[in-house]
Amino acid sequence: MPLYTYLNADKLAECHNQIGEVCFQQGKYKIAIKEFQEAILFAEIYNLSLQKQKALFSLSEIYKIQGNNILALEMMDEYSNEIDDYYNQDTGEGLAGLIVMSQNEEKQKEIALLEKEDALKTQQLKSRNQFFYGAIVLIILFLAFSVFSFYMSRKQKKSNIKLQEQYNQIHAQKKELEAQSKILDKATRSILRQKDELENKTGKITSSIRYASRIQKAMLPSKAMFEKHFTDYFVFFKPKESVSGDFFWLDEIDDSKKPSLFQNSIQVQNKKLIFAVVDCTGHGVPGAFMSMLGDAYLNQIINMQKIFEPEMILFELHKAIRYTLQQQESDNNDGMDVAISVIDKKDKTLEFAGAKNPIIYFQNNKMYRINGDLMSIGGLQKEKVRYFTKHTIDISIPTSAYMYSDGFQDQFGGKFGRKFMAKPFRQLLFDNHQKPFPEQKEHINKVLKSWKKRKYNQMDDITIVGFKI
Repeated sequence: MPLYTYLNADKLAECHNQIGEVCFQQGKYKIAIKEFQEAILFAEIYNLSLQKQKALFSLSEIYKIQGNNILALEMMDEYSNEIDDYYNQDTGEGLAGLIVMSQNEEKQKEIALLEKEDALKTQQLKSRNQFFYGAIVLIILFLAFSVFSFYMSRKQKKSNIKLQEQYNQIHAQKKELEAQSKILDKATRSILRQKDELENKTGKITSSIRYASRIQKAMLPSKAMFEKHFTDYFVFFKPKESVSGDFFWLDEIDDSKKPSLFQNSIQVQNKKLIFAVVDCTGHGVPGAFMSMLGDAYLNQIINMQKIFEPEMILFELHKAIRYTLQQQESDNNDGMDVAISVIDKKDKTLEFAGAKNPIIYFQNNKMYRINGDLMSIGGLQKEKVRYFTKHTIDISIPTSAYMYSDGFQDQFGGKFGRKFMAKPFRQLLFDNHQKPFPEQKEHINKVLKSWKKRKYNQMDDITIVGFKI
């Protein structure tokens, strides 16, 4: 290999190593790696062991900084092997051998030139040429480095502009988020304030409803009153909400006939029981208002007006509801369905009248049903006067009777999500009427839970009252 070729290759490899070192120091690892790889390529082509050692060592340092320990170890192993090869190689294969070979070639050329030309001029010309070539190489390297530096500077400038734009965009987004955060904070505070107000109002409403529920329960006949008049009975009362549109009414009245001037002055006491199950329009608070109205009017009609016939009680109750709710002059159609019985234990009769609601009773293991009239208490009235029908039942033999609202039979459930319906409900009463009444109540509750399961909510207030005479 000619000496000047070897020296030029060495300078090019050295230049790549120096550019790589500069980029390494500036943290531009990607460019530095590329430059060191170029230096290794020149070193391997021209057998420049020292330049290859420098590049391998620097690459090992870069990979170590980047955390790529595997490549770092590989570069260090190659670096160690290169050092060993460098010191173990034969003289003819090393750098000294190349230099000697190059010098011998030059001497042979110089001897040949001395025979033809003056050795001194030739040597000067050759030195000038070498200097010229070296200067050209240095200029090329300088220009390449300048172009590279200009390219990197321009790229860095573009990168800085892009970063600034991204920063400006992020800063604008940050301001927008801060503004939105303030709006959200304000909205959150407003919502929390409204939530507190709503909870406060809800608490007051709930407390009021609980109190109303206690009042409504206090208005219902007590357990002691039922036990006084019935040896076997049950009351299945299950409101949909805290207060109910259903209610039941029980009282004992004295229907004694006052003697006239021409009769014996002895007055015979005749006690009767009047029992009613009432289903008012709606449920919850609206239904509870109607139930309190119905309870008040039953007390007035029976205990103050002394009206004891069931059909007349319904007649007076209908007039009172329509008058109170001003239904002749307004669109209000609220009302109630009622089943009412008057039990005379002395005469062994049960008089019944119904406004839509029926009574079911059992005698000698047979079921009988008396439907109420197809008219409600209150609401729309097309007829001039609304009359109700009285039915009389002989209770001289053991009799079990049931009065109820339509809440149970209208409850959705079962496999297909349908209503329970009236006929299956009557069959349920028939199947269990011979059991003790507390057991009947427990069985009815189990059937209701099984029918609703957890899939269906209770649709309406449920009231079922059964008693044995």
